[in-house]
This record gives sequence, structure tokens and C-alpha cells, in this order.
Amino acid sequence: MAESTSDSHPIERISLGELELPVRVTDGSSLACIYRVSLDAARAVLLSNLFEPVSVGGDALVQVTALQYDETSIGPYNEFGVMVMVQRSGSTPSRMRMLMSLENVEDAGWYVVNLAVSTGFACAAGRELWGYPGYVTQVDTEFDRDEAQVILNEELVLEHRARFGITVPGRPFVYFSELEGRLLRTVVPVEHSQRMGGARSVRIQVTGDGPTAETVRRLGLDRRRPMFAARADHVKLALRLGIPIGSVPIRIS
Repeated sequence: MAESTSDSHPIERISLGELELPVRVTDGSSLACIYRVSLDAARAVLLSNLFEPVSVGGDALVQVTALQYDETSIGPYNEFGVMVMVQRSGSTPSRMRMLMSLENVEDAGWYVVNLAVSTGFACAAGRELWGYPGYVTQVDTEFDRDEAQVILNEELVLEHRARFGITVPGRPFVYFSELEGRLLRTVVPVEHSQRMGGARSVRIQVTGDGPTAETVRRLGLDRRRPMFAARADHVKLALRLGIPIGSVPIRIS
């Protein structure tokens, strides 16, 4: 159960200690790449039948994100994630509203398929408080002025180059997850801007085996170029607990 500090910020206990909510990120860098893949390929990597891939022009959308969190309230760490844009099964959310303001569309968001995290504490928090499928591994990141490189242990290498781009306000992150029989929807407002550009320069090279490498292979991301690539520096956000939106049906094996 959460406790409260004197300034009303709740304290959550996890297996590796305690943390104050919200988890605050005050500096860092990120790279997000959005791909089009077949609906069947996206459906095959989803771990839940409570969601289905959103169809955009007959294809599904997949996002690959690399984040270097330099300053956070739980210490610095890096992440590498693969997500599928989904809608709750049986729902028909507006595609226009999703593109304009995903945070205001209750039945749509990003479903996290893989989440590689560089520290045990951050991984435990993600798994135990949000239900994210995290695992601890080495995530090496290098964000220079015009290029970025991410090495996910022995699984893969992601590269991006862009000297120029269009700077736009950052968009809120919207995630779906399952935790202890509950469906959660987490909206993460951001305070940073991002620079769009360099999608054609993006390369993913699979160099070994692992959960994320397997998903990248199954989706064919190592053989594609993304539709969009967005680079952000001076990342600033506050991660709050997800909001329960329903229960998960009991699975009978």
C-alpha cells in the first residue's frame, strides 16, 4: 500500500526498495521510430487478446523507442522498448482523434511488447507498479548532436542520423498494460520538444538472440525503414500510476 510524504507525494514499496511518485525525469534523450507492419505480424506479437492492432491504411503501427534518462528521481538508466498501437478489442476509436490527441481516446494506446531496462530498480518498478514486461540487460546509448546509436547488449544495434528536422512539441505517451488482474491505462504528459527527421537513415541490425531481438525479427523491423523518426533532448516528464480501466478475464489453462 502507498504511503505519503509530508508534501503529499505517495511512497510505493517494491521488491527492491521504495520510490516516491510520480517518478520524475528532468533530463535525458530519446529516439522514437514508427513503422508500418502487417496486421497479422503485429497481432502475432501481442500477449493479450484484450487488444487488437489499430488498422491505419490496412497496416499496423509499431514504435521502437530508445531512452537515455540522465536525471531521474530513481537514478539514471536506459530503456529500449517495442510497442504496438492497439485498441481495446471490439472498440472503434476515431483515427483522427488518435492522431490529434491520443491521450483523449480512452480505447487506444501503445501496448508494450518488450521493455529492456538497464537497472534492476527501474525494471522492478515498471513490472510491479505498471505491469510492463521489463527485463534487465545492458543498454548502451550515445546521443550526439546529429546522430544516435543504441546497443542492446548482444541483441541488436539501432542507428539514426539527422542534421536537420522540424521541431514540434512533444506528445504525451499513452500505454496499456496488465497488472494483477487489472487493465491499466497510463498517460504520461511531457514538457520537452522533439525534432522530426532522419527516418530514412534509421538502421536496426539484429546481432544476437533475446526477447527484443526476436520481436524485431518477427515484425521484420530490421528489413524496413520507419515512416517517422523523432529525436528529443532535455527530456522532461512525470510518470504517475496507471488508471484501472477494467479487469482481466481469468485465464483457464
